Amino acid sequence: MFSTPSVVSLCFVAAVFGMSAKSVMIYLACPNNRSGADVRYLTPRFAITALRRGRQIEQFLGGIRTEERQGIRWISLSPGHKGIGVYLHEVEDIGTATFWDLTEFPPLDPDDETWGLVTVVTAPEQAIEVAERELGADPAKWTNHGLACDEYGEYRATLHNNGESQPGLGHGDQNESATGMSFTWILSGHGWVTCTIADATAQAKAIASYIAAAPEELLTAVARLIAGEKQTRAQFEAEPNGYRWIFHREDDEVRLQLLHLADSGEPDEAGVEIWSSRQTIDALARSIIRGFDETMTRYGESAYQARWGSPFPHTELQALRNTWRRHRSAEERNP
Repeated sequence: MFSTPSVVSLCFVAAVFGMSAKSVMIYLACPNNRSGADVRYLTPRFAITALRRGRQIEQFLGGIRTEERQGIRWISLSPGHKGIGVYLHEVEDIGTATFWDLTEFPPLDPDDETWGLVTVVTAPEQAIEVAERELGADPAKWTNHGLACDEYGEYRATLHNNGESQPGLGHGDQNESATGMSFTWILSGHGWVTCTIADATAQAKAIASYIAAAPEELLTAVARLIAGEKQTRAQFEAEPNGYRWIFHREDDEVRLQLLHLADSGEPDEAGVEIWSSRQTIDALARSIIRGFDETMTRYGESAYQARWGSPFPHTELQALRNTWRRHRSAEERNP
């Protein structure tokens, strides 16, 4: 499965056009607040070059309205292990004056498990042609990864200047959960993983060794929490250090703590809190699922197992996905 574009809601803009051999593909979402951002469109040649070099490109399409909710549509073309994924994202507009991260907006269709995947093609020219023919993309409006968020910010500003009502949750400081969350799982060496967790205000890194079932334990802890448990835990062994995840559920919100332990066997009180956040159940589930989907797309089955030393945790990831789907369905039935 292809991952949905972008991962980190601590938003930075990649100011590259796919022309530098030294540029690294940035798996970051978009800037949260860049007033007056200068959105630079790619020429057709630059758009194709970016895709050939493994860089995602995007296009903001604008607003849509369903019977009950206001939404946003945007396209992303995302190179991956199996080809170039063509995505049409139709998401609920929950943005605010300071929160523009389209990758954190929930889908209008909560049962969509594809993250808007339309098709997978092999060539950049095919991906662009499909997006323009079938999804209404404008050949002159492709942008680099992350800049669709800037265009969304300009869209909100235009609505405001025209005196039109804006959807969303209000001011960003009224709902801490609206700040978004991101999660990445990067194989940093044979038998080692660097995990980065972030929200819009801070980020932290946790190291995990293959000597313990770190991914399985983390996925299971999140699934149990979504299923209804009030507190769950997961631990990473870093030989001899450790990192402990503690999840506290309060209704449909979660308080997360990440502790660093000098010795993995120490109690919570001996640990140092290196990151904490308050998120919604949906934000937590979406970020963790997206992070592991990105990992599978980046490495593939065989490379993941060769570098980590154990198979990819498909069973635990699917269990989390199913638990989240049931949670979303229950919310739809009992709003």
